[in-house]
Amino acid sequence: MNRHQFLGSTDLGISSSLLINYNVPTKIPDGIKLNRIKHQNDLILIELGTLLTSNECDEILSNIRQQTFEQMSKKYDGRKRNSSRLVVMDDRLGRTLWRRLKFSNKLTKLVHHTKPLGFNVQGQWTMSGVNPAMRLNKYNHGDYFGPHKDAQYAPSGDERSLLSLLIYLNDNYEKGETKFYFPKQSSKSDVKGLTITEEIEAYGGLENGFECLTLKPKKGFAVLFTHNLLHEATPPEILNPLAQTERLVLRTDVLVKIKEKPLGFAICPEEKEDYLACLNFFREAQQNELESYNDSDMAVDKTMKTGELYERSLSIRYCYPRLLESKLKQSIVNKVEEKSLIHQLSSELWLHIFKHLHEQDIQHLIFAFPQFQMLKIVWDAQETKAFIVDPARPKFIPTIQTQYGSRTLFRFSNSDFFYQHIDGCCRVAAVYAFFLLGHGKDSTTYIVRYDRNTQEVCEVHMERVLADAFYNRNCYGSLYRVEQKEKERRQPKVDFDHSVDRTYLMNRHQSQFIGQDFLSCIHLTIDDSDSLDFEAIDDEGRSYRSRLLYNQRQHAWDDKKYYLVNQDFRSQDFDHVKDTALNYREHLLKQTEQHSGTSLFRMISSKDPFMEPVCNCRIGDN
Repeated sequence: MNRHQFLGSTDLGISSSLLINYNVPTKIPDGIKLNRIKHQNDLILIELGTLLTSNECDEILSNIRQQTFEQMSKKYDGRKRNSSRLVVMDDRLGRTLWRRLKFSNKLTKLVHHTKPLGFNVQGQWTMSGVNPAMRLNKYNHGDYFGPHKDAQYAPSGDERSLLSLLIYLNDNYEKGETKFYFPKQSSKSDVKGLTITEEIEAYGGLENGFECLTLKPKKGFAVLFTHNLLHEATPPEILNPLAQTERLVLRTDVLVKIKEKPLGFAICPEEKEDYLACLNFFREAQQNELESYNDSDMAVDKTMKTGELYERSLSIRYCYPRLLESKLKQSIVNKVEEKSLIHQLSSELWLHIFKHLHEQDIQHLIFAFPQFQMLKIVWDAQETKAFIVDPARPKFIPTIQTQYGSRTLFRFSNSDFFYQHIDGCCRVAAVYAFFLLGHGKDSTTYIVRYDRNTQEVCEVHMERVLADAFYNRNCYGSLYRVEQKEKERRQPKVDFDHSVDRTYLMNRHQSQFIGQDFLSCIHLTIDDSDSLDFEAIDDEGRSYRSRLLYNQRQHAWDDKKYYLVNQDFRSQDFDHVKDTALNYREHLLKQTEQHSGTSLFRMISSKDPFMEPVCNCRIGDN
């Protein structure tokens, strides 16, 4: 099986000329123009009339008489198709047909909707020509092609086929009509992703669910129709077997190109799920096709399954762009409803509702309905005013009586109030005490709230935090105490970025490029010297290089500017300095991979080849 057979693309193996003379008139003398159109939703059927002369049809039949046609029952389910086919690449015939369609039949005026089927078809499309791949279908006595939909030709994302073009090359037989099926009404269930058989059943069967238009073949006549129009080729009856007559039809496509600058292929979010489903069916069909080629015993079953998978893939693709347009319309309707939501109640009622919501709930509401942003500003102002005039505020915010190390003694001004609201006051004391750990009483630091969802950083007063604790209100985001970078003013975003550790923010909030890399200051400078012979070994069997690295690390421990740990951690044992320069970096990478913090406390408490044997602290002990 060659590449084109496996991929199901056009067979380029045969390149020939179907006509001897291509210097033919654009307008056919005595040609019949019908231009009858049947249009239903996105389904179109156009009876064009004469597109090839009788002599041109005979010339094509004569040129292909000695060619070998491929039996389609080997590639398709024989119960659905048992005809034969020949593919010929003829660009000159394609240009000839396009001239006649464009100028003689005025095709561009007959078809106004030029957007092709499939994914990523946004933009303006224009008709560009006829597919040079001419598929000649031969039907002997009793041969047929059951109900099906034509596959789309798409050489690129910016050029695709819009319509199937069918030209009858002879008519010296009985029956052999082409039947086209238009659904009488919408299906009761979704037909996306169904096989042809399942889709027919969903509409109630061919007889009950479809309107059938039957076209009797006439030599040189042409028919145009959309790829998603269900149709079938009925078997011809050859009255004179000795005449060696068969039904022959030429099938190709009308192509369209996008008007704008070609952008390739890129699906939009609304198409992604169905596009992936379509692609998966297509790939599974290819895999089955390959397996059936390698295993002849399973060929029949695999061929049937392959055909069904291709049909499911095609069914999903042909739901677009119609389905995308309905999704976008629904999105517009939803947006209109969103705009009207804020007007369904008065501002006073919304503000009253806000009073019963947590601040995080209000923030989520604004994410979904940005029109409430102005109301939130008004609500914030009202809450600030209510907080200032709250008579209980001085009663639940304690004063610091004494503070020693990690212990703080608070005093509440009203003992009766304290015992009446003991749970709330204890929450305030707990939050206040936790906040005071490691924080001094200076005017250069203040509290900010960081929201990882919006990257918002705003200043929060300590009293507001304690009020939330007292009233047991939920808060959103994370609170940080930051240092004021400029003395004149507070800039929450700038101060936050200069006060937090980037590695911590990445591990804690998955926020990259925020904060400072504080660990970058923990570095060791290795001064190598060409004058030292690092291969020489001293009396104790240790290299000069090992001793040099050890001495430089000892210097780092003693450096007052970058002093990190207690003197007890230093060791004279050279066995613990084998990875001196890379020790911190390796540990940092390990902590980052584990999505854990990289604070000094964690570094000391971790298993470290330098620190573990000599550490006498009780960190991690039970």
